Amino acid sequence: MHTPKQSKTKVCNDVEGEFCSRFLSLFTSLYDVPSADPILTFPPVPATRVEEDTASKKKKLSAQQPFNAIVWDNRVKKATDNYLIAQQQANDKISEAVLEQIDLLDCQKPDLANVFLPEEAARPEVPKYLQNFERDRQNVINEIRNRPKPKPVNVSEAERQFSIRLKKQQQRSKERKMKLQEKHRREQKEHKEFVKSLPRPAEKIEDNYSSMTKTAIATQKKSAKENYQKRVEEGLKTLQMNKERKAKMLQSQKNHENLYDDYDNDKEYDNENEQNLDDDYQDNQNNQNQGHGLVQSAKYYDDDDE
Repeated sequence: MHTPKQSKTKVCNDVEGEFCSRFLSLFTSLYDVPSADPILTFPPVPATRVEEDTASKKKKLSAQQPFNAIVWDNRVKKATDNYLIAQQQANDKISEAVLEQIDLLDCQKPDLANVFLPEEAARPEVPKYLQNFERDRQNVINEIRNRPKPKPVNVSEAERQFSIRLKKQQQRSKERKMKLQEKHRREQKEHKEFVKSLPRPAEKIEDNYSSMTKTAIATQKKSAKENYQKRVEEGLKTLQMNKERKAKMLQSQKNHENLYDDYDNDKEYDNENEQNLDDDYQDNQNNQNQGHGLVQSAKYYDDDDE
């Protein structure tokens, strides 16, 4: 028997052409019986010069370094230990993930005892009434700090304005007095005309005496007397009201005159005090006080007019 000789694999110089031809044969085999022979029997690629150099260097190094059992044992042990450590770390991570999932499932289970309990109200750390108290206190402080400063009083301008308002007030008082007097005269005249227009019972009875019976005359006389009495009472009431109104008007006029007299007396007294003061600081202070008094008096008269 002849033993088959080991065939040497040929090196493929045209890699692209060989690849294309084997690809086509592999593609056409799909239509008949699929086969992987074109891939498995692909010829080796010729080695380049760099690969040949690296292969030769490796051979030289392996030839120079003799085999040492202790070194290789340490390498194998180190690789084994690293593998075991990595395996243990992976197992620990898996265990932690499993425990986390178990805890998550336990937390997600509903607690039936607390399902129907009302939710707890959110309570601030500081009570609401203390917050409101602190806010009000801060608002008062800010209002005091931001309060505008009062403007200095111009005494001459205040005196001028007060004199103008006083003249207007006097003019309005005179006009009001004249109107009240005119109204009083008109009411008196109307009352006199009303009294004159009242019928006289005796004349009325004499005119109709011939056409009335005794009972009709008595009834008419009685009703005429009653009407006359009522009208007289109304006239007396009107006179009393007019008297009271006139008394009030005179009293208010006297009050206004007293106010004017008090103001004149105060002004004369202030002028005498101003002449006796020699210190400049006290003069300025008295002028400011006088200006404030004039402004307050002017406000009083304005309120009285309204």
